Amino acid sequence: MLVPVPPRGRSGSSESPVEQGVVVPVVRLKVTLLELVPATWRRFQVPATFTLRRLHTVLQRVMGWKESPGHEFRVGDEVYGMPSESPAGLKDSRWTSLQDLVARQTRTFSYEYQLVAHWTHLVRIEGVSNGEPGNQRPICLAGARACPPDGCGGPDAYVDLLDGRPGAADDPNFDPDTFDMEGINAALAAMKF
Repeated sequence: MLVPVPPRGRSGSSESPVEQGVVVPVVRLKVTLLELVPATWRRFQVPATFTLRRLHTVLQRVMGWKESPGHEFRVGDEVYGMPSESPAGLKDSRWTSLQDLVARQTRTFSYEYQLVAHWTHLVRIEGVSNGEPGNQRPICLAGARACPPDGCGGPDAYVDLLDGRPGAADDPNFDPDTFDMEGINAALAAMKF
């Protein structure tokens, strides 16, 4: 199903399609952080016209990561990200949208954040729904567990942190079992599109 791309704001205008009153279908997604048991995951929805670059920004908020430009999406044999910061052959994540993936019948793809620490996520497209004026912004619908703290060094270092091994940077306020949907939705509501 192809969705018409909404018009951009007038030249010099900062209005987004949402602010212009354009209604597009929404895509429900589930993202799961790989290599961790029990699983850390989120279910959320975004407008179908969101590009992979915009999805990267939403994924950072949904998972609780800090703002970082480094990212890669692997969709089949294609890799998307920021070509200016990565090797040749990487496609620009600004030019492919979720509606493009839906049209190609893509069901799953991977997302990697902090390319040095290798936090890899599985993203599953669970469905597409009709757009309504009230569902044109990203929203988290469900989830489980806290995202590992930024800077903890990747999955192996995170397991060390949870096991309390010496040398693991421990935050006394961090609770791996906590899922703060209200905080995630507040962060998403503050985003400008």
